[in-house]
Amino acid sequence: MPVASPAGPVERPPRLLRWAGLAVLAVNAALVLALGVRESVPARPGGPRYLLLALLGLAAYAMALIALTGAGQATLRQARRTGVMVGLVTGVAWLVNLLIETFVGLSGVPSLVATAPLLLGGFALWGVAGAIARRRTGSLAAGLSAAVIAAMTCVAVTLVLGFTLPFLALPTLARNIDGSPEYLASGWHDLSAFAVANTLDAGFTHLLVAPIVAVVTGFIGAGLAGIGRPGTAHG
Repeated sequence: MPVASPAGPVERPPRLLRWAGLAVLAVNAALVLALGVRESVPARPGGPRYLLLALLGLAAYAMALIALTGAGQATLRQARRTGVMVGLVTGVAWLVNLLIETFVGLSGVPSLVATAPLLLGGFALWGVAGAIARRRTGSLAAGLSAAVIAAMTCVAVTLVLGFTLPFLALPTLARNIDGSPEYLASGWHDLSAFAVANTLDAGFTHLLVAPIVAVVTGFIGAGLAGIGRPGTAHG
């Protein structure tokens, strides 16, 4: 039975949420492994690094997911609920952003106008998740957790499409990076192979950077939500 504590009753682990999250991460890992055999990426200079980093990032997310979906206080339950909801909303926005970047072919100011609100709006909404959780629980830690959960959910959903695109639109991805400084500096002479590697690299970058951004925006959101609120908890 749940055990009462000063911070509220301890809940049972949300198994459905845990297994759903692990399933999404497993799909991403399977796509990464499948991408690893496309265009002989691991056989190229530095190729194994792209594959390994993406898998390590997904493994780190899986461990964080297990920790965040363990038994916890009511404040963590609220953080999970808020974080997942906001993460799904921002995930849809990032999916639209990815489709625009890949297929619309905008550049310069039009590209910025079309994609910046979707990308940066996600950052802002992670801060909103932190503010909502802080207001509802009085806990700064819950606010930060909500923001990080939102970011992780957003990235995990986005990567399903991101890691699928090389199987559906590799010529388009290759054309988009043709002549880019990254490709020219790579020393590779196969644009399609580098497009796959670039996809893996972008996936790892998103996995790494998103939680860091969420900590910053979540701290700002949760901090602002706690102004003028006496007796709020910091744990």
